[in-house]
Amino acid sequence: MKRLGLATMLILTACYGFQLDPSLKPLPPQFVYVHAPAQRVWDALVATLADRRLEIGNINRDSWFVTTQGVRMPSDASDYVDCGRESLVPGWNGFAAEAYDAMHGGGVWLKYTVRLQPAGDSTGVLVQTSSEAEDVPKVGDYQHCVSNGKLEASIVEAITTAVRTPQP
Repeated sequence: MKRLGLATMLILTACYGFQLDPSLKPLPPQFVYVHAPAQRVWDALVATLADRRLEIGNINRDSWFVTTQGVRMPSDASDYVDCGRESLVPGWNGFAAEAYDAMHGGGVWLKYTVRLQPAGDSTGVLVQTSSEAEDVPKVGDYQHCVSNGKLEASIVEAITTAVRTPQP
């Protein structure tokens, strides 16, 4: 009976893959300072999220805080997040981000949380992401993913560019 249980577990592992934790460790929260007043940075942040068609989940201007709704990442998700690796899947030894998308019909979902911190004539910008890969055959089963920092940096870069652009 034990052999049957072990054989069943090995077959299921081979069919669905074996997930490992991401090799990246989460980046420590760190404010990046933009030389502009908080209201100007806030306006640039909201415009940046709108330009990227990111739907606002929660917004509070009094506390300089914004979150976005989850959005499905494009198929190149592993350029931005590490969801671990899948192995024991015949013919596949790719990053789990693509494996979830290609093999399981799921995908990687991303949410942003952004906080501003006024600091005299500058404003601190803290961009954090949370992402997880969805495994459709196992409804409700998610694999935590870790950002490599490119997504956060691109938001800060867009805000910095916007505040440097002369206002009409």
